[in-house]
Amino acid sequence: MPAKPNPSDQLTQWNQDLAKNQTQSAALTKDIDRLKNQIADLTKTVSDTNQKGQVWDKSQQGATQQQTDFTSYVQTKTKMLEATVADKAAVVKIKTDAKQALTDLGLALKNAQATATAKAQAWNDAKTVTAGKQDAYNIYAGLGAANDAVLKDLASLRTSADQKSASNDVAKAYFQVLVMTDVLAQLNIPTTAAYTTELNNRASDLATAGETEKLAKIASDQAAADAAQAQKDLDSALSAWRQKALDSIPSGGGVAAAPAAAPAGATSAPAAPAAPVAAAAAPVAPVAGAPPAHASGAYPPPGQPSGPAAQS
Repeated sequence: MPAKPNPSDQLTQWNQDLAKNQTQSAALTKDIDRLKNQIADLTKTVSDTNQKGQVWDKSQQGATQQQTDFTSYVQTKTKMLEATVADKAAVVKIKTDAKQALTDLGLALKNAQATATAKAQAWNDAKTVTAGKQDAYNIYAGLGAANDAVLKDLASLRTSADQKSASNDVAKAYFQVLVMTDVLAQLNIPTTAAYTTELNNRASDLATAGETEKLAKIASDQAAADAAQAQKDLDSALSAWRQKALDSIPSGGGVAAAPAAAPAGATSAPAAPAAPVAAAAAPVAPVAGAPPAHASGAYPPPGQPSGPAAQS
């Protein structure tokens, strides 16, 4: 018969199995939670895409019909207007020039943004250099304090090595002395002249780096402002270019109408001027021996007396 397991060993085994199962159960729970979250997210995405697809189907039909209508309008209207516009090339040039101006502004914006990015990077690089020069100066300026800390550490190691030696713990004393060798290398004790020269050099480097950083910041700020202005210029031109182009086109612009043709059989010769009216005739003088004229200016009829006899 197989030997019965020792209760203590059995308990250990069960505890190990339980811990293993619990670990696997915890990992499985995490996987289940992760999968639930993924399913929820994907369900939301599927619902959203289905809804947008339905909306798109409706809008697409209307947009397609409008596209067809506008295309037909443009084709028909183009033929009609090209037959009546006096200078088509001039109108086309106005549109081409306006679009080119927008393209130029877009290119100017792209260049300004690239310049701003480069200037910002140059400023960041300058700040990094300045920080390095500052650290270098601070380290050398604090060289005395650093040496004091090293000397204090050496003194502590020496005391410990002496104590270990005194207690005949030579291996540990030897270790402390080996560490002292490393710490001694950390000391930097130049002459006063050498220290002053190096400190001045590092101060000069720091000042130069600081000035370079300031100039880089000014250039970066200006480049950023230029890019912002270029964006404003483009936005303004985009919103106004059509009206500006329209305003530059003279009103009318149609082909001049041809003169009307004369009716068939009509003469084109001008009529002769009317003859001037004849001047009134001068009064006729009486003939000698003729009876005097009547008061009305007319002679009396034959058989009627004239002169005083007539009056009586």
